[in-house]
Amino acid sequence: MRYPVTIALIIALAGLYGCPPTPPPPDLQPQVEDSPADWPRTFTDALGETVTLQAPPQRVISLSTGFAETIFTIGAGDRLVGRTDFVDHPPEILQVPTVGGMINPSLEAIAALEPDLVLTIRGTPHDVVESVRRTGVPVIARDPVTVAEVLECTRDIGRYLGIEQEADALADDLEARRDAVAEGAWDVARQGRPSVLFVIDLDNVFVAGAGHFVDDMIQIAGGVNAATLAAGEAAGQWPSLSLEAVVALDPDIIIMALEDDRGEVVDGAALLRQRPAWRDLSAVRGDRVYNIDPDLTSRAGPRLFDALEQIAGIVSDAVGGGSSDG
Repeated sequence: MRYPVTIALIIALAGLYGCPPTPPPPDLQPQVEDSPADWPRTFTDALGETVTLQAPPQRVISLSTGFAETIFTIGAGDRLVGRTDFVDHPPEILQVPTVGGMINPSLEAIAALEPDLVLTIRGTPHDVVESVRRTGVPVIARDPVTVAEVLECTRDIGRYLGIEQEADALADDLEARRDAVAEGAWDVARQGRPSVLFVIDLDNVFVAGAGHFVDDMIQIAGGVNAATLAAGEAAGQWPSLSLEAVVALDPDIIIMALEDDRGEVVDGAALLRQRPAWRDLSAVRGDRVYNIDPDLTSRAGPRLFDALEQIAGIVSDAVGGGSSDG
C-alpha cells in the first residue's frame, strides 16, 4: 500500500535527515513582493527563504505530486520537465521524466534536466533542498496544511510561472466548491457533528491527526476528527493509535484510505469485519465504513477538492442512514 509506505518513509527519514523547520506564521507564507506584472519577482517561501525569479520559469521540476497536478491543470504542463515517481495524474504526466521519490530524489537527475525552478513540499529532506539551492537553481518550498493553504498555493504557483490569471480561475472554482461543501455541512452540524476516524494503515493504525488538510476537510464537511479526541495518543499529522484507543473512541464513521500493491483501492469495510475489536465498533456494525482513494486525500492539488466533496457526501450519508459502499 503506497500511502502508508510513504508516511513510514517520511517518519523514518525525518529522524535521519531532520525535517525542514516548522512553517512560519501566515504573514511569512509565500507572497509576491513586487508588482505582479514585473520581473524579476521575489518571494518568501515556507522555510523563510527569499527566492528571486528573474523571468517566468520554463523548466520546472515538482517534488510535490499535488503541485505537479496543479501545473498541468492550469495549462502549463509543457513547462514541467521533472516529477517524482508517484506522480501519475493526469495520464500524460507519465511522459515527464522522473527524478525519484519526494524524500529521496536524485540530485544528478535534477541537475541533468537543467531546471529554472524546483517546487518542493515538506517531507523533502532539508539537505536535498540545500544541495539543489547550492547549484544556483531557485527552490520554493511550501507546506500547505489546510484547504485554504492549498488554494493559496494554487494561486501562488500561477504567480511563480507568470500565469496568475489561469491559476486564479482554477482557485476561484475550487474555492466555490469548498464553500458549497461548507454551506451544505450546516445541516449535518445541526444534527450534531459525527466523529470520523480516517485510517491510512490498518496494521499500525496510522490515522489522520491534527494539522493536516484531511483534518481540515473533515471539519469543513461537518464532522469531527476522532483522532483529535484521543487523549495523549494523537500528536502529529499522522499518529499511530493503539487498538484500545480506537475502541475507546468508537467513532461514528470510519473512512479507509488504503491501496493494494497494484494501486487499487482496498475494501476497508470487508477488512474490518474480519478483525476482532474492529468488527464490534459502532461504525462497522452500522455499515458506516467508507473507502476513499488515498491519492485524492494525500496530494495538495485540485483533486483534493474531489476528496472534500466525497468526505462531505460520506458524512451526510452516514448521518442520514449510511452504507459501506462509499
